[in-house]
Formats: sequence, C-alpha cells, structure tokens
Amino acid sequence: MLSQAARWASHFRDVIECRVLPRIAGLLPWRYFFPLARHLCAFPYLFQAEARAGLAEAKALGHVDNAFVWLRNHRFVRLVDQVDASISARHDDSWLGRHMEIDGQWPMAPFVAITFHFGAGLWAIRHLRQNGASCSFLSAPLRPDIFPGHPLRYAFEVQRMAETERASGKPVIYVGGSFRKLQAALVDGTSIIGLIDVSPKFVPVTETTGFLGRESRFPNGLINLARQNQVPLAVFICYPDVETGRRRLLIRQVDANDPDPLAKIIGTLEDALSTAPWAWHLWPIARDFFSTPADGENPAGNSTNQTA
Repeated sequence: MLSQAARWASHFRDVIECRVLPRIAGLLPWRYFFPLARHLCAFPYLFQAEARAGLAEAKALGHVDNAFVWLRNHRFVRLVDQVDASISARHDDSWLGRHMEIDGQWPMAPFVAITFHFGAGLWAIRHLRQNGASCSFLSAPLRPDIFPGHPLRYAFEVQRMAETERASGKPVIYVGGSFRKLQAALVDGTSIIGLIDVSPKFVPVTETTGFLGRESRFPNGLINLARQNQVPLAVFICYPDVETGRRRLLIRQVDANDPDPLAKIIGTLEDALSTAPWAWHLWPIARDFFSTPADGENPAGNSTNQTA
C-alpha cells in the first residue's frame, strides 16, 4: 500500500503530465514549447519510472551509448507523445508544413498501414487525412481498470483517443471481434492503421521473424487483412527529432504477397532503433517478443479472425 505522501506525489505527477504540460503545449507556439520541453527532460522527474525501466532493458540489449542522453531523449519523446493531441486539437493542417519532414508516399486508399509504439504518431494520421484519405485506428479498448489509482491518466487517454478519432475522420475500431468491421471499413474506402508491436502474450496468432538478433514473434493479423482484401500494405514511423523538434514521417510500401512481408516491416523498426533507440516505448517488455510459441499455437499465423 502506498503511503498518503506517495499517493499525493503520484497524483501530482499525473496532474503535471496529463493536464498541465498538454495544456501549455496547446497554447504555446511550438518554437517556444520545444526548448522548454528539452530543458524539462534533462531532469529525471518526468516519466521517471517509464524512462528508467526502458533504459535498463535497452542497456541490457546493447542499445545505450550514454545513459544521460538516452534518458533525456526518451523523456522528450514521451513528452511529445503526451502533448501532441493537445497541439493537434488547436492547429490546422498548416502546422504540418512548418514542423514535419516526410520521406515516402502513402499507397492509394484504401490500404492497411502498420506502425509501432515508437515516437509519436498522431501527426502521421493528420498527414494521411491531409492527403485525402480517412482511416480507422485499431486499438485495444480503454477501461478504467487499466489505470488503477490513476483516474487522470484514464481520462487523458480517453481524450487522446477522441482526438485520434477526430484527426482520422473515422471511428476507432476496438479489438475483439473486429475483423468484420475492418473488412467493412476497407470496402467502404477507409484505410486501417494498427500497431504490430503488441506482446505475443495478448495475441493468439503470431508469426516468427528476426528482431534484435533473436527469433521473435509478432502479430500478423493486419498483414493477413491486407492480403485477404487485396489492398495495399504500408509501414510507417513518426517521431520527433530531438535536436530540431521537427516530426519525421517515414512511409514505406510493402508487398503483402511477398513471401515474408513481416521481415520488411520489423526491419523498418530495427532501422529506426539504430537511429533513435530512445524513441521506442516498449523497451521494458522487449523480451516478450523473444518468447517461443506455446504448445498448440499456430506459429505461421494463418488465422482469418485475428487482427492484431
């Protein structure tokens, strides 16, 4: 049980990270908030537990050269991810032209786009919408019990999901019986965006590929979705440059009928990790992906009713 002082300290941190900083970011021009954010992230207070857990695992796996720099940059990326919904809600698409660099092109809609818990992806959705394509974001459902003792964090995530829905132009599709909804969206001309770095613990059907020098497992439902519906497949990564503050959006189209599209998709993540290892949010559970399939599981992932 937390002491009263510890509970107040936790609540105060939630207020700062989920209320104060997003509001300031939404009001200040980015040219002023960016140096403020960089300064704040040089200190260990923000996202302290998440950053230290990520550092420990990244260091163990050989992806840390300088611990201070890694922690500062990781906190900065988390802060940007935390405030982007507030910025997005208050700015039109002209913000993209001033603050984003794009490498690659989206496929012809509708398509399936795969990304990762890497950087901050909301402005990638804004860019897609700016190019005339609406999309539905595939997400695990939000529930208060996921954030025990942190009602402000739950409320913040609900608000962030609402901004994701507004930016994408279509309702969020929640996992759990979602395959038909995804198919219907594609038929309707709506593209699908989903995350593939989901722990195999929570996904019944996966496929094996190499990751960080080890045989690893990742969900392949979105790849199967693109194949079965004969729509284009893409992978993208969006993250803030820690030196300039500009968002970098990398888009790569993938042949869904390639014998091993998963290798190219995960290779995109590995390339990004070699450039900005601090930008991956899931370092604390990186070893989950190294686990082997359970007895009776189909490692080839030929299921037609799993999406993530």
